[in-house]
Amino acid sequence: MDVDFAIKKMSRRIALLSIASTAGLIMVGCSNTAEGVTGTTPVAASNPAATPNPGSTPSPTPVPVAQPGTTLLTYKGHTSSVVAAGWSPDSKLIASTEQNGVVHVWEAATGKLKFVCKNPLVGNIGLSWSPDGSRIASEEFLNGVETVQIWAAENGRGLALNINSDTVEKVAWSPSSKYVALCIGSYQALMPTSRVEVRSAGGDSYKLTYKGHQPNVRDVAWSPDGSRIVSCSDDQTVQIWQAPV
Repeated sequence: MDVDFAIKKMSRRIALLSIASTAGLIMVGCSNTAEGVTGTTPVAASNPAATPNPGSTPSPTPVPVAQPGTTLLTYKGHTSSVVAAGWSPDSKLIASTEQNGVVHVWEAATGKLKFVCKNPLVGNIGLSWSPDGSRIASEEFLNGVETVQIWAAENGRGLALNINSDTVEKVAWSPSSKYVALCIGSYQALMPTSRVEVRSAGGDSYKLTYKGHQPNVRDVAWSPDGSRIVSCSDDQTVQIWQAPV
């Protein structure tokens, strides 16, 4: 091959590459599967920021938030005065009770009634959900006798804890949902008495009776780890004591 011819040919290749580079074209191999043709096609460099990621999930559309104080739902299933209401721990259900002892459990999102517990009671003091959401405790009054009803939140089946003729000031669930602590006062005798009873939530069995206060015990609460109980009374003291295991 003539040396001058080879040099001219090489110079021509360099010139062509220089022109292609100046034009901003890059030769890459790609497959045009839509047309069934495979070949070498010039494509322009793309902007990565403008190219969607096929594996990414689109962000959900934000749900409008109601203005504070906006009424979201009104439940009208009761037939007499409603004296207590409480949320389930998962915020899905509400239990509400009438003064005649009828307890309604219904869906917070829709107002749909789940079940009704009817009892021939003259009054209903209050109610509270167990921390695990499986049961509801309601304080009820009939013919001078107070009882604490433990309801299954799933179907309304109940178990009555007999409190005799005493008065229940407060019901507090243990963090484990195994026990309830009851502030109980007796006003039948000339000298009133007051105590805290810890009972099994699954039966009418006593676990502990605490008598460290003078009348009247007003409130009781469990420590978050369930190991201790604090109670307060008209005797101007707040007492911490060991909870049952």
